[in-house]
Amino acid sequence: MTKWIKIGFVVLVFILCVVVVVMTNQTKTESTGANIGLTLAQILAGLGILATLGLVVKNLMNNPKGAIRIGIGVAAMVILYFIGKGMDAGEAYNVGEAVVEGSESKHVGGLLFLMNALGLVSAIAFVA
Repeated sequence: MTKWIKIGFVVLVFILCVVVVVMTNQTKTESTGANIGLTLAQILAGLGILATLGLVVKNLMNNPKGAIRIGIGVAAMVILYFIGKGMDAGEAYNVGEAVVEGSESKHVGGLLFLMNALGLVSAIAFVA
């Protein structure tokens, strides 16, 4: 049964990625389809997060010593976030009619750096 849960999780993440990539290009049109797609992407992301948390809790129950590795992973992600936040220029810019302040820009820069770093690590792990 665990094998099917892992396969289902991978399929769910794949579907989420496809939906996000396809719908990102359509958000510029402000169409109803784009809104439905973004809502679907949010639902799939929520399901992916719940599945991930469920698998983590199940694995921690089976192997309490594995919590150390999870803690190291979380600490590494926090460190990567703060490195990216520190590297961002923190410039204010306009998005449509809204103005994004410098502190929000630094937050987004940190998250983008974290996303790129994790994407690179997962691509290397996939190839390896």
